[in-house]
Amino acid sequence: MRSLAEKSGGYVVMSESFEGNIFKQSFKAVFARDARGEYLRMCFGGTLEVLTSSEFKVCGAIGNVNSLAKKSASVGETEIGQGNTCAWSMGALDEDTTVALYFEVTNQANQPVQQGQQRYCQFLTSYQHASGQYRLRVTTLAHTWADTAQLQSISSGFDQEAAAVLMARIAAHKTQTEEAFDILRWIDRMLIRLVAKFGDYRKDDPASFRVSSAFSLYPQFMFHLRRSQFLQVFGNSPDETAYNRMVLMRESTTNSLIMIQPTLLAYTFQGEPQPVLLDVTSIAPDRILLLDTFFQASAPRAAAPPPSHLSSSSHRAPSPLPPPHILAVAPYPTTGDRLPRRDDLGVAQAGLPRGSRAREFPLAAAGAEGGRRGTVAGALPGADVHRV
Repeated sequence: MRSLAEKSGGYVVMSESFEGNIFKQSFKAVFARDARGEYLRMCFGGTLEVLTSSEFKVCGAIGNVNSLAKKSASVGETEIGQGNTCAWSMGALDEDTTVALYFEVTNQANQPVQQGQQRYCQFLTSYQHASGQYRLRVTTLAHTWADTAQLQSISSGFDQEAAAVLMARIAAHKTQTEEAFDILRWIDRMLIRLVAKFGDYRKDDPASFRVSSAFSLYPQFMFHLRRSQFLQVFGNSPDETAYNRMVLMRESTTNSLIMIQPTLLAYTFQGEPQPVLLDVTSIAPDRILLLDTFFQASAPRAAAPPPSHLSSSSHRAPSPLPPPHILAVAPYPTTGDRLPRRDDLGVAQAGLPRGSRAREFPLAAAGAEGGRRGTVAGALPGADVHRV
């Protein structure tokens, strides 16, 4: 069932019954129309083709796509996700559709890329609009290669939020063929390689380890990814696990980060809601905590006072529940209508990468998201972005 929805660009709704509000709201949102009420907010028969310059190649794509097995000079030898092709089909897509694209550097040591040289990447997206029109959108990007010795310029172009999401997609994709233990070890190795390259430390002194602000959040994301429901499936049914992983494959960078590392917001009477640490130290008697895990939103509860018609001698007031107690669980619908709620809370979206990537990185990646509020993208050093 999961493959059917992924290959066709469809949806999966996790609901107790067809009569539940979750299913009804999701079903209506799928067939929502544009602002004028004329056409559906979705397109059909989409294809995505990637062309690159000779210095780097495309390794594959992860998302609701299907390989068209089209070979060209832009196809790399390494296969990630649905690889060995430079073109993919998308049965249906909308403004919130995302596709993760992964690249590799192919220039040889005896053919070094000169500093300042440009690299190019072109995306060709074709689809049929709900009005019946066939449209082709071509996006060409150019970035500058950086010298491998200039770590500062490489660091400035690292988008750690998007890199974490792209790593999560690879990890979720690996679960189809590999054991969870091997995937966890792979995540650890990739993290060690990154911090060993860009971190500062003194030998035999763990307290001396430091990383720049461009990498400070990435280890934290990997910490939560290792413990997320995508890799730690104990207590979840196979249906829940498949559903969670499928949603990760299609959501934006911001929403995917919430799945990996839930956000905890503190509401007080003194000001605007503020994000706080996922720790018991965030509990206070003068604040209300809202936990957003993307799939569920939860709030703590205090016990209600006894009814007024009961005397204290005949009815003892229940003790207030401790603040961490979860009261309400409200799953979100499975469509993009939940995005404005997160934006209203002031959750910032990740920006475009600002720099270039180092040549020695064997794996690079790019995220693609089309949306009304702009494009969220980024990757391992030097990501590119394409609006669908």
